[in-house]
Amino acid sequence: MDHTTVRGEQDNQVSGLPRFVGVSKIVRLIDCLCQRPRFGDRPWQFNQDTRAWQEVSDQRERSARQGLPIVCLVRDEEHEELLSALADRLSQAHPNRVPNAKVDLDVAGEGTELRALTQKDVLTPKDVGIVRAILSDLKNQLAAKGRFRFRLFSLAVWLMEQDLGGDAQDYERVLLRRLRQRDITSALGDAAHIATKDVASASGWPQLLLALLRWVPLVAFRGRVTGQVPLLSGQYRWFLRQPHLTPEATIGFLGFAVRLTKREWPKEHCEQLARFLTNAFLEDLRRGYWWAPWLWRRRRATYVAVLLNNVTGVNGGYAVVQLINDVRNQVSQFDPLLVITASRNVPPDAGKNPDRPEYNAAHAFDGYQHWQKSLSADRRARRAIAWYLPLKVPGIPSSADREDVDQKVGSIDRLRVPGPTWWSGRLVRLAVALVVLASMVIPYGVYSYNHCAGWTGWPWRLNPSLVWTGSECVGVTDGSDNLFQPSDPSLDEVTQVILRQNDDAVRLHEQYPQRPYISLAEVEAFSAPSSSIDAANGLSSEREALEGVAVAQWRQLKKTGNSDPIIRVLIVNAGNEMHQGMTVARQLRDLAAHDPSLVGVVGLGQSRQPTVDTITELANAGLPIVAATLSADSLADNHPMYFQVSPNNSRVAAVAAAFAKQWLMNNPGITASVRVYYSDDATDIYSVNLRDDVLATFAAKGFQTEAMAYLPSSTTITQSARARTGDQLIGNAEASGRNTCSYHGFVYFAGRGVPDFGDFLNGAAQCGSQAVFIGDDDVTRYVVDAAAREQNRVLPFFFESFALPPSGSLRGSKKEFYQDLYDLFSFETSAGGRPFGDHSALLDYTPLSYDAALTFITAVEYLREGNEKLPVTPGTVWREITAIHNSQPGQQQVNNAIAGVSGQIDFGGDIDRHVPLNKPVAILQVKNGEMDDTPAGFCGQDIDYQSSPWCS
Repeated sequence: MDHTTVRGEQDNQVSGLPRFVGVSKIVRLIDCLCQRPRFGDRPWQFNQDTRAWQEVSDQRERSARQGLPIVCLVRDEEHEELLSALADRLSQAHPNRVPNAKVDLDVAGEGTELRALTQKDVLTPKDVGIVRAILSDLKNQLAAKGRFRFRLFSLAVWLMEQDLGGDAQDYERVLLRRLRQRDITSALGDAAHIATKDVASASGWPQLLLALLRWVPLVAFRGRVTGQVPLLSGQYRWFLRQPHLTPEATIGFLGFAVRLTKREWPKEHCEQLARFLTNAFLEDLRRGYWWAPWLWRRRRATYVAVLLNNVTGVNGGYAVVQLINDVRNQVSQFDPLLVITASRNVPPDAGKNPDRPEYNAAHAFDGYQHWQKSLSADRRARRAIAWYLPLKVPGIPSSADREDVDQKVGSIDRLRVPGPTWWSGRLVRLAVALVVLASMVIPYGVYSYNHCAGWTGWPWRLNPSLVWTGSECVGVTDGSDNLFQPSDPSLDEVTQVILRQNDDAVRLHEQYPQRPYISLAEVEAFSAPSSSIDAANGLSSEREALEGVAVAQWRQLKKTGNSDPIIRVLIVNAGNEMHQGMTVARQLRDLAAHDPSLVGVVGLGQSRQPTVDTITELANAGLPIVAATLSADSLADNHPMYFQVSPNNSRVAAVAAAFAKQWLMNNPGITASVRVYYSDDATDIYSVNLRDDVLATFAAKGFQTEAMAYLPSSTTITQSARARTGDQLIGNAEASGRNTCSYHGFVYFAGRGVPDFGDFLNGAAQCGSQAVFIGDDDVTRYVVDAAAREQNRVLPFFFESFALPPSGSLRGSKKEFYQDLYDLFSFETSAGGRPFGDHSALLDYTPLSYDAALTFITAVEYLREGNEKLPVTPGTVWREITAIHNSQPGQQQVNNAIAGVSGQIDFGGDIDRHVPLNKPVAILQVKNGEMDDTPAGFCGQDIDYQSSPWCS
């Protein structure tokens, strides 16, 4: 075969690659070097048979061997298309192409003397311009093909092109203005300007906000351009932290940037400036490979390949590769760049290491492995050849070698680049993010929901003491959470008053630590029964009970004596009908264990079995209880830690019997008989106990007596009360009301005011019953529910109350109490709330709740009367409650009874007595849906009212 045939184009290529011995090794080496390890960028060894990565076994050598070589292919002119063929192969890789850029340098002057960068002042400003042009060309190609953003390099080139004029004193101001125009904050400033322009007519605080909005981008830019603010300064900060051109010799980024402008950069050390540009280019590539799970871009699976063809000492090719070598030695940071050069001669210094063997293409992998093993020592010595891997490309193969070359090239598949690792895929990361988010949100949502903050509650709204039972939020709060369920503006206002006064109490305690500081838990059923006509209005009694405690707290805040306690109030919801009382009792027990200020419990509602269990649990925790409205006889008899400021059922029944006897004398047409209607729910201790007391006291007055049970609303009866008594079951409350139609005696309702008494009246009204109706004290709940009360305007009825409504004749402490009440809660007297003259909502609950809190306050005051500094604990306070009584005949002691708003509180001096002596009970009447403020009867000891003559 003649020479012409061998050198022909057809014989010089195979499968698009130049034909030479070792071309398959070159291609395989390039393929391997472009592939990125699946985890990190640690150095790996290649298995040239399997083309698989193998981890470097010596961990100490991993960091030293990390990096990609500058592959220097030394070839003759018959293989000038070698880099083009390699670039095509990289661009056609499957399934993802390898980002690459190829620059064909000018071959003019290739025979001139080569210049080495190791010589002093080897680079001139013209050389810097050539290097900048080559890097810019590479940047443009990679930005288009590989989607890289060269922010640092672009800013450096932009600065080198800026002519700031002839006045050096004005350089920084001019440059600052130009930087502002190209900075991202400029676009934000334009958007802010447009936004503020569209709403220019705004005034007041919106105008101030808009003015601030206009200044935010400018302030942000001034902070960025200092180059000193982490995160905010961004690219400017890197300029001051890189090692070239001694940036510390100038003040801030602006001072350094001025040195890079068109008239100033030629004054700099050219080699340092070229290294600066090269480092900026490499840093942009490094940042392009930054990856984190929160970044939307995919993890790159291949490295960048830069191909420089025809590199010489005069066209800038040698300078670029030598700069990359030197920057890598100096910066010692991994950059994801594989440089491949092609030239007719070995680049300067690349072959001058006598210890470095010369490898040809057929031994490319051997050359790479030797280079990798030598890299650690070469980097430490900062050799000018540290990163070079020179490989000799032979000429066109002989006829004997052609078949072997063709066979090996034919076995090379299309470059297959593995895709991004599955764990870095966008969908996978999105799924993981959703799973992580769900793992945080769902437990938080469940916790938040279970602790009454709702599914969207923020952490600061969570209260571990609050528990969602599925239908009610029960637990303890200082007023930060509104536990009324449901609520309305007046209920929310009461809660806010408690919260505000609790804050005042804390501050006052810090200012006057010598004053006693105690916490009282107001426990009520703050969840309304669903059958209430107006559910929120159905909580009027509970709201007013809380108002009474709030007044007691407020009055203590205004006092200044060293013995005057400062009160913090805890609002405790025990659920509808106190069904969650045990839960909140245990919470209060745990709270008292680490909060010594908690000395007792006030309030409580409805004498039911859950209430009894709650009292037992509180007593076992050592917390004394002063109930406001409870009246079942067994409560005071069986629980030594329990006190009440209301009369018990036996007294209530006795007053009702005496009133009926007097009414019978004045109205002889009435039959001397009484029929008691009570709840068939045996757990309603109040109703069953009152039935027994009423039958006994009326029988003692000569009345014929009978009792009938009814089925209470919204209650599942687990134990029937009539199983013990054998009484007849009439039906529900409304059927029981109809049962009175042919009855002409006294009817005593011993059930629950809400919701049963309203249904009871509705049934009786259907036939215009002529009986005389007397309701128990729980009927007060029905009376204070104005919406429910006004539904019945047909039948008049009497009911018993433990306190009288306020009137203009009040004086002394009672007058002050109601004045304070109206000052705190103006809606109680406003037209928007209740008419001033309608005080039906201020019956038992407000004064009795106030008196319960006053009992604790008085007991604490008694502890501070003597010279001894007795500790204020639940135990000592309980002991002092028993001391609240007047002197006994024949004994020398001080009268310590309390002149309460609901009447005198006197526990008689008997340690076993927990009910006040001769506590007032009033008989009030409702006609045409309105309550008569003038009592039909009054029995008890009170400074403002005289007992009726018929009281027994």
